[in-house]
Amino acid sequence: MKAIVIGLLAVSLAGCASSGRPIDQAKVKALKVGQTTIQQTEMALGKPTVTARLPDGQTLLEYVHATAQANGASFVPIVGLFASTVHTTSQILILMFDTHGVLASIQTQSSDMTSGPGAG
Repeated sequence: MKAIVIGLLAVSLAGCASSGRPIDQAKVKALKVGQTTIQQTEMALGKPTVTARLPDGQTLLEYVHATAQANGASFVPIVGLFASTVHTTSQILILMFDTHGVLASIQTQSSDMTSGPGAG
């Protein structure tokens, strides 16, 4: 009986990991190419995941948010080999600023997928 209860608890649990903050798309839409500065961007979106000063004087800000969630079957011995899945989502926002610190371009990328032996 004890083994059944432990097994049911394990199946009901799901592991979850997250990195970065979710990117607020409404705030991204408010950014204006040719107008918004680096300081205004950081006030709106917070500190970027990556800041890089390029050799030509431009500045790149990158915001990344990712999550991974495993289903409960992943934690059950033997069963996890055949029924485990991991659902991952990611958002990437790349902002390029000119030599004066004014927004020059916006690029976004996102993914949403489930993988593992139990996914298909």
